Amino acid sequence: MTFKNFQIFISFLFLFLASCSSKKEEKTQEEAPINHLVILSEAQFKNAGISFGKADVKNLPGFVEATGILDVPPQNLVNVSAMMAAFVKSTKLLQGQHVHKGEVLVVLQNQEFITMQQEYLSNKSKLEFLETETRRQKELSAENVSSAKVYQQSNSELQTLKAGQSGLHKKLQIMGFQMAQLEKGQIQSELSVICPIDGFVTEVKVNVGKYVQPNDLICEIVDLSHLHAELAVFEKDAPKLKIGQKIDFRLAGNLSKTYQAEIYLINKKINPDKTVRVHGHLESDIPELLPNMSIKASIEVENNMAQVVPNEAIVSFGREKFVFVSKGKDTKGNFQFEKILVKTGIQGATETEILEPVDLSGLQNQLVVIGAHDLLAVLENAGEEE
Repeated sequence: MTFKNFQIFISFLFLFLASCSSKKEEKTQEEAPINHLVILSEAQFKNAGISFGKADVKNLPGFVEATGILDVPPQNLVNVSAMMAAFVKSTKLLQGQHVHKGEVLVVLQNQEFITMQQEYLSNKSKLEFLETETRRQKELSAENVSSAKVYQQSNSELQTLKAGQSGLHKKLQIMGFQMAQLEKGQIQSELSVICPIDGFVTEVKVNVGKYVQPNDLICEIVDLSHLHAELAVFEKDAPKLKIGQKIDFRLAGNLSKTYQAEIYLINKKINPDKTVRVHGHLESDIPELLPNMSIKASIEVENNMAQVVPNEAIVSFGREKFVFVSKGKDTKGNFQFEKILVKTGIQGATETEILEPVDLSGLQNQLVVIGAHDLLAVLENAGEEE
């Protein structure tokens, strides 16, 4: 054999060996067992104390999860402002203070108050004079002693003054002046801001000596007698909701205590975040609950048919949940169990809902209901040894 032929032979030999190695690796990968079967000998099966059962189809109560806040209706949250620019003469407002309707919140003072009341009293005198003069001109016009034009001019001035006086009367009344006293000529140098509702002071924005404008907030008052739950429910769950359904909710900062409410209103609009606003009335007034508290709620909806298994049949591995199903015996007489990935729904005291697409309802006494955790331990140990 020549040297050249020897080189060709060596090259073919290397190619052949590489091809065999590649096929062997592919075969090894193909034959690698999938880690989802548990094999137990008869002795191991007896020691594990495994018992079998089946999945049932039952009518389960459905629940819709939601989040939201506690809130009050707009008419129960009042921003108190001054009707006219003034200085704060006195106030005893404190945050958290309980106040009553008709109570004086703040006393305001401004020289303009006196000017406005003087204008009102002055117009009142002018009005009385013009009414008398207009009647006189009407009589003179009727007797042709005076021209009709003079009467018309006098009557026009009278009507203009009446309109101005009526507007000023309403303005002073809205501001809070005692008009009965003013009609008697008693000018008030101070103006009391009166509490419009019963409730609690949540904000105070003034102090003695502060100059407030008409758009400045003096204080905020909230009436907690109509505290309610404002929930955001996902669009997909909206068709399940009905007026009157029960709501169980807990405070986001304290999940240990549950409170009850009832659906009172369901908004007819889908929000940009694909949620529907649901308004729930609390079953009773609860002192510790306050507006803007974050809550987590569960709404009980209509019952639905579902497949359920005993809680003991479900095991967890990482974030996933599984059940074990008997696959009978192999050729050596060993017991075989298959691990099946499941998605769970509602969990009760003894049973848990199994969601689609897994269907376990056809398994008759093949579902492992006692000993599933032992099977999972065997499977994990087998995986570690590999």
